[in-house]
Amino acid sequence: MVSSRQFYIIFAISTISMKMQKLPCLIAASVGKDAWLIYFPYALINVIGLVLAFFIIKQFRSKNVKTYQNKTKNNIFGLILNLLIAFYFFMQALLFYEHIQALFANTLFDNLSWAFFGTLLLFCVFFLSHSGLKNIARNFDLFVWLIILPLFLIAALGIGFVDFSAILPLETANFNKILANLRLFDCWFGDFFFALFLGMHCKDAKLSKTILVYLGGIVFLSFMTIELVGICGTYAAIEPGLISVLSEPSMLGLNLGRLDWFLILFAEIGAIFSCSVCLFFSTSSAKQVFDKINPNLIEFFTAIIFYYFDVFFFVDVNAKKNFFCGVMGYLSPVIVIFVLVCFLIEIWFCKIYHKNNQKLLKNGAKT
Repeated sequence: MVSSRQFYIIFAISTISMKMQKLPCLIAASVGKDAWLIYFPYALINVIGLVLAFFIIKQFRSKNVKTYQNKTKNNIFGLILNLLIAFYFFMQALLFYEHIQALFANTLFDNLSWAFFGTLLLFCVFFLSHSGLKNIARNFDLFVWLIILPLFLIAALGIGFVDFSAILPLETANFNKILANLRLFDCWFGDFFFALFLGMHCKDAKLSKTILVYLGGIVFLSFMTIELVGICGTYAAIEPGLISVLSEPSMLGLNLGRLDWFLILFAEIGAIFSCSVCLFFSTSSAKQVFDKINPNLIEFFTAIIFYYFDVFFFVDVNAKKNFFCGVMGYLSPVIVIFVLVCFLIEIWFCKIYHKNNQKLLKNGAKT
């Protein structure tokens, strides 16, 4: 189990890390200067989702549901459910990983082979995942200020170079275009689903605090996106990433030896840890599906598949965009809704089963 403090830290950093690099540029390519507004419809959806997530967590912890939950655990329905959860978090981990890869391979190590260097990062995230959620949570706790302070400093370094007129006038915001493009970015906004599984490993997390932490992260991201558009204007869509660009003007044209790269690299620690959390959820669900196989073998084969996707499938930016904004843009909400409905059915089934058993016990006592 993780503490409530660790829960809030992991949730906040994972929420920001998922979206702090390439996503704002993709949004800017779709909706232009109104890119910062796209976070708020998703925020509303996720706040409603958080309410539902905490309801499910509370029900799963109740004695009535716990008693009968194992009866649906190992049937074909439970196996399909765990397989979908494993697939979803595998793709979420890949999304974090590709975000890290884009920064390291394309910016810092463009003359080195990612096929080689990627194995080192792969070992790192899988080692953290293998160590368990409690150990990952300790790392989050230990490095929290080393991750958060650089993010605020990056935002602070960029604010003096923002042309706020680039997002004005606000009354010309094209909300129809924003809503029409929401589906493209579903894969990046499964925040409440992440909180649902993280919350199952935390006893003391509060809904009200979780919502406040989440909204704080969304407001910070929207402000950083305003900075991106204000600094880069129409070129925001073709920039390499958000945190790669915000502090660049403050370096006075210095490209080699930029001191702000230390801040960027420290901020990226959050993405590495968050990737490991998603891998932990994925492999944990996969182990329940393939419970007859050695758990270490499952992690090994997962690492091989992960490496294949990274090196051979996501060969360029367009391949990543087409997959995550295309296929996963449709699949992500379908999987999330299906799993949530299954959880609610399971809660209902367990309660009905409990009531029927209580009636049988009472009738037996009377006879």
